[in-house]
Amino acid sequence: TLWNVLNGEKIQSKQGAHLGFVTDISLSNDGMHFLTVSSDRTLQVWDLNRFEPIKLLRGHHGEIWTAGWSPDNLTIASGAFDGTTQLWNAHLEDEEYSIETGIIGYNYEPDGESLVGFFDQDDWLVRWDFESSPKSLFSEIDPMQTTGIQERHISKHDYKFAIGRTNGMIEIWDRKTGQLEFEKQYASSEMNRIIASPEKGVWAVSTEQRLFSFSQTHPENVTEFKGPIHDVRLLEYSPDGRLLAAVGNEQQVFVWKIGHPDQTKSLSLSIPDSIGSLQFSNKGDLIAAGTVNSNRIYLWNVPDFDI
Repeated sequence: TLWNVLNGEKIQSKQGAHLGFVTDISLSNDGMHFLTVSSDRTLQVWDLNRFEPIKLLRGHHGEIWTAGWSPDNLTIASGAFDGTTQLWNAHLEDEEYSIETGIIGYNYEPDGESLVGFFDQDDWLVRWDFESSPKSLFSEIDPMQTTGIQERHISKHDYKFAIGRTNGMIEIWDRKTGQLEFEKQYASSEMNRIIASPEKGVWAVSTEQRLFSFSQTHPENVTEFKGPIHDVRLLEYSPDGRLLAAVGNEQQVFVWKIGHPDQTKSLSLSIPDSIGSLQFSNKGDLIAAGTVNSNRIYLWNVPDFDI
């Protein structure tokens, strides 16, 4: 279904493009196409203006759960329940590559030339340069360091990634060098989420009782975000890094303006369902939240902070 985000009205709707559930949708970076993936093991590339599917991609042997576009819109990556990740030419129907392993999460590197992700067998980081087999970025790491990982986050803004351990330790690693560049124990309990800010070196962290951010350059300066929110499980920075949005047990979306952690705004009354996803629009003027059971999407204008 295609919606007008300004007035909330339905523009068009189409059924029958897939034989199963649609599990993920991804808009191309140029806004000309979008992608749907399904439990029927197929991908569909759509022309956004005509709202018509133009390419059917087959090749997975399990339900497809996620997919995304490369920065240049020429390549599509998809991940399936059977543990495979596949790369596709966005303008052809031919599968290009496949990884026969359980992938937990992946991102394109900023240069668009490779994928980086975590894998089931060791929970560690692997880069896939497309022209060669996937290789561990940290082949010299002591296997003991791969245990006790509670949360992990691959920064899409630079070549860093973070892990949070069950003992409350936060580590920041460099994906290019494979070196640990920062570690500090900020929490006394397990971490729910760690995300990177567009401002390099700044990270936001949530635990059952706290929501805070820190800077690698000034690690002692911790910002505590205040508000009637607990056990934050969803956390998202706006594209310009000026705002931080979060969802906790209250099933409400709260927003803070960076630099003013004591002032927060709630975007709605409590939503009568579990919120499973939270995202800013590319321009940062809208916030979307998707529910788990009722299959609804809530959309808000980003609130003004009169500060």
